Amino acid sequence: MSETQAPPKTPAEILAELEQLVAERTVAVKGEDPETARKIEDAQADLEYLALVAKFNQLGKQDHAYTIVDLTAHGQGFVVLVINERAELHRRMIQQAAKGDDAIFDAKATEIVRECVKHPALDVYDAVASKLPAVPNICLMAVQDLWGARAKIRRGK
Repeated sequence: MSETQAPPKTPAEILAELEQLVAERTVAVKGEDPETARKIEDAQADLEYLALVAKFNQLGKQDHAYTIVDLTAHGQGFVVLVINERAELHRRMIQQAAKGDDAIFDAKATEIVRECVKHPALDVYDAVASKLPAVPNICLMAVQDLWGARAKIRRGK
């Protein structure tokens, strides 16, 4: 007598099995406790931040020569902004654009921020900015803070 074969699995059953395997492996790697997983993610973010500080400190002091915008709360990592020798020109362009059309201001601000982005790569930054529309504005404020810090240094304060 031949053994009866089990009916083939449906795609939904296969998907459910795979999801179960992923969940089991995730627990094996991160632990049962969701708090442990959060702590691991926080530690990874801290390590990434420290690596960026170590890398960019060769340019000067943080928040004077460069700044790091933290987007980890949104699952996007960090953006490092560095102003260049055209900072004064950019500052004046933003002031002039702010007096005019909002579309022109947004275009100039986006252009200036993209020029200042040194981490991550521009295509990655653009993807983050498209997911989170507030990112360019947050980065523009950070660039303006750098402009202010540079002006204080020039004035000797």
